[in-house]
Amino acid sequence: MTGARVITTAGIAAAALGAALLAGVGFPQAAGAAPVAASTVGPVNPVAQPLAGHPANSGFTVIAQGNVLLAADESEGTVAVGGNLSFTTSYNVAAHSPAVPTFTAPGDTVPTLLYVRGGVVFPPTAVNLKVLNGGYTKIGDTATYTAFDHDQNNALINYSIVPPGGTVNTNPQISGTVTQTPASIGTPVPSSLIDVDGAFALYRPTATALAGCDENVLLTDANGAPITRPITSPTSVYLTLTPGVTNVLNLTAAELGQINEITYRTAPTASTPLLINVSGDYSGTFPNQAGVSGGQAPYILWNFASASTVTVNGGAAMEGTLYAPNAAVSWVQTNNIEGNVVAASFVHGPGNLGQVREVHDFPFAAELSCQSAPLDDPILSLVKVVHNSDGSTGQPSDWTLTASGPDTVTGQGGSADVTQQVVAPGDYTLSESGTLPDYTAGDWSCVGGVVSGDVVTLPQGAEVTCTIENTYVPPPPTPTPTPTPPPVVPDNPDSAAGGPTGELADTGSGAPAPMVALGILLLSAGAVVTTLGLVRQRRNTRGE
Repeated sequence: MTGARVITTAGIAAAALGAALLAGVGFPQAAGAAPVAASTVGPVNPVAQPLAGHPANSGFTVIAQGNVLLAADESEGTVAVGGNLSFTTSYNVAAHSPAVPTFTAPGDTVPTLLYVRGGVVFPPTAVNLKVLNGGYTKIGDTATYTAFDHDQNNALINYSIVPPGGTVNTNPQISGTVTQTPASIGTPVPSSLIDVDGAFALYRPTATALAGCDENVLLTDANGAPITRPITSPTSVYLTLTPGVTNVLNLTAAELGQINEITYRTAPTASTPLLINVSGDYSGTFPNQAGVSGGQAPYILWNFASASTVTVNGGAAMEGTLYAPNAAVSWVQTNNIEGNVVAASFVHGPGNLGQVREVHDFPFAAELSCQSAPLDDPILSLVKVVHNSDGSTGQPSDWTLTASGPDTVTGQGGSADVTQQVVAPGDYTLSESGTLPDYTAGDWSCVGGVVSGDVVTLPQGAEVTCTIENTYVPPPPTPTPTPTPPPVVPDNPDSAAGGPTGELADTGSGAPAPMVALGILLLSAGAVVTTLGLVRQRRNTRGE
């Protein structure tokens, strides 16, 4: 996780309430407690289950806890982004009037149809993301854009959002079809209207609980004969639904990749919904679904509970809601999604493939209820990733990884002691220790469980992998010492050490040698004359 987002207190309470709902318990557990093992799941609408007085998705067709990249064509519905929004092609949001209302923020008179909790990453090309049907836009990080509601002549215009420092006519831009003040665009939205982290604190245990539902749908061939499971070769399958109950089909990701077509002999309805659980990461094409279309899509849920990545790169449209709260979802093919999208992050693109790709606004509209075997205790793995450079040689085994909670998991990175350990559900504090210098640790990231800082919550039945990366950072180079100047050697080698050299400083041209000799002679003569004068004076004094 790029740094993990902190779950609000409301979000934790929501997780406990959702756990109680899924377990069929009348009272919520204490905040932060893990869901109890349950034999009855629901009834629950996984997308729009209640959260603080509003639907968990606040009515949005697409909701992602992290970043979203829009690089296809359009979402006929609304979009809520928990991280940053990027776009690389012209794209329409809310191309149709929303099937389900979102929120109208305090001080606004118009509902928000594009919500971005983080900021905007603008492309280098002149493209336009349009928010249609008179909807407002909310963007949390005001440093990532400049907004206008007046043109260069101070005339009132429909709102325009451009890169920081741009002008009203700058492209790329996000544009609306109504007037909205820059202050309204940047005003934070209270969690009583939308709480992305709180929603995903509900979605993850919901997905896990639904994944444990007992299968009650039989796959057959065209003649009604049961299909051999697991499916290991390209196959077309047929299914008949039981009226009045939640119908459950459990597939592995490998099986989904082998199914060419699913033919519905009976169509799903609000009272006869279909839950399709897909276990594991998925990458591949999507099968054709015969016998259903947009009219039945609100009653089909594709649940990728344990997936960390879901990549669909071809095939047919998905009839139904894509429910993958733990996964980075990438929809890069040339057909539509006919329902909600619930994802840890979402890429809709890559665009310009010659065929329109859309998210159609067929929100999930059924309550799911099923029987499940008691959920197993969670499984926890701790992973160390080391990035070496400049000849550094650190290994995962050089660090000790620890998870402390109802149980304790500890051991060297890469060892069996910290891999696939069965533990009691609850909150675990993650830590590491090691003695190698010059390595910088990143943040803990976890797949399959909710993490807040260095605390991960392990629900019943979950399989969670938590990773921490250490990167070698070379120490700064040792500065080159300043050289010591050599000692001064005296000009007269016979002079005493540390004493004068016996020479005076040269202040001009030296006197010639004959003149020096003459000076000495005159000084001597003067001394003799002076001496004789003194002797004569003494004699005169005596009277001689």
